[in-house]
Amino acid sequence: MIRPGALVLITFVATAFRVTCAGEASKVPSSASGGTSPDSVRTSLTAPGCTIDGSLVQLQKVPEASGVALSRRTPGVAWTHNDSSKPIVYALSDKGAVLGSVRVTGAEVVNWEDIAVAPCPSGSCLYIGDIGDNRASRSSITIYRTPEPAPNATATDQVETMVAKYPDRPRDAEALVVLPKGDVFVVTKGEDGPSYVYRIPTPFRNGETVTLQWIGHVESTGGVAKDGGKAEQKHGKGSKSGKNGISDNSEKSGKASKHAKKDNENKEDVAGRSKGSNRITGGSASPDGRWVVLRTHGYVSLFTADEFVTGNARQVLRFDVTALGEPQGEGVAIANNGALLLVGEGGAKHRPGTFARASCTLPSHP
Repeated sequence: MIRPGALVLITFVATAFRVTCAGEASKVPSSASGGTSPDSVRTSLTAPGCTIDGSLVQLQKVPEASGVALSRRTPGVAWTHNDSSKPIVYALSDKGAVLGSVRVTGAEVVNWEDIAVAPCPSGSCLYIGDIGDNRASRSSITIYRTPEPAPNATATDQVETMVAKYPDRPRDAEALVVLPKGDVFVVTKGEDGPSYVYRIPTPFRNGETVTLQWIGHVESTGGVAKDGGKAEQKHGKGSKSGKNGISDNSEKSGKASKHAKKDNENKEDVAGRSKGSNRITGGSASPDGRWVVLRTHGYVSLFTADEFVTGNARQVLRFDVTALGEPQGEGVAIANNGALLLVGEGGAKHRPGTFARASCTLPSHP
């Protein structure tokens, strides 16, 4: 928790984080960073500025807070969830107070990692991403969709369920991005290579199994391990599969890859793997569909949605949120005006999760 009067350092980094489109040669863009003067508080050096607003709030009922999304139905309310245990979403006030808990009818929990709110045929819907896969061994992931409930509801309507499979092999992912028109994206964490961006075929296909479409990958300066270029070459043109630039050199049984099996033995020595501090743990789109935000344990990066969906987006800004002292930063949501909500896990079993607020001055023309 930040003590009153504590210095908050916000660092702006331009073009250090991008999405590389399928088939493009791997490139690590250069970065430029700046810092604040020792006596500046809650002010970034370079416009547009970002600030952390206040300190951490404990979420006693949500020790494994993994995702967060702004309500469309109820202004001033956000939704969050644990990544395991019961299929429940929690309504939060804009101050981090828990307003209610709602059971998600018909849903199961394997590893819930992110949540989104977006328009749907019934009005406004919750999208829940059961997409986590620490061992990279799941044969499929699941996206749930249900009409957004009221904060004081006890249960949602029956969920719609769409199962998705990766085109090459299982991957661990923690970020779900849903745009207002219904486009759904999964961004992998980056434990077995760069953080890949996949599109889920639209429209939402209840009761069906679909194949994710690879559109690019996210890489950050300093966050790609040795031989990072080789990882991209396997997904470029001329790959064995010829589909979406994805190579077919994975194990066809659906079991974890060799890299994934050795994950605990050699955490940082996989070609192209993102460093631990640069692995994507959450994502969101602004309600107006102009912006996409991704986060790691320590920073938040902003993209224009128009470029993000092409697989060739350069970040607009990135800022450091480590001053918050989150034990394990996980989820992020962004409002149209640049207001941000951040949630995280307590860092140890049964310790309260965390909630925080921040804000960014957004460019007028994305």
